[in-house]
Amino acid sequence: METKTKNLWHARLGHPNFHVMKRVLQQCNLPLSNKNVVDLCASCCVGKSHRLPSSLSNIVYSTPLELICSDIWGPSHVTSTNDYLYYIAFFDAFSKYTWIYRIKRK
Repeated sequence: METKTKNLWHARLGHPNFHVMKRVLQQCNLPLSNKNVVDLCASCCVGKSHRLPSSLSNIVYSTPLELICSDIWGPSHVTSTNDYLYYIAFFDAFSKYTWIYRIKRK
């Protein structure tokens, strides 16, 4: 099997390792060379890469409401009883207090 076809099967089968791909192709009676040659697949390289840990922050918040973070979630697949589709959350970095509000539109 030529390299281009091998790479195509590798992608179609969900990027398995060489041994899994060889076994699947043998069960389907498709030819595969005996060479254990593995080309570098960009998707496999990205999937196996690791991110370095983030550094810890030294910032200490000393008063309530000094830093407020917010996040919006939605749209929900199911509307609430009052037709709310979104939720917005506010988070106080000092007290860890969280407010959640339902909203109908973004």
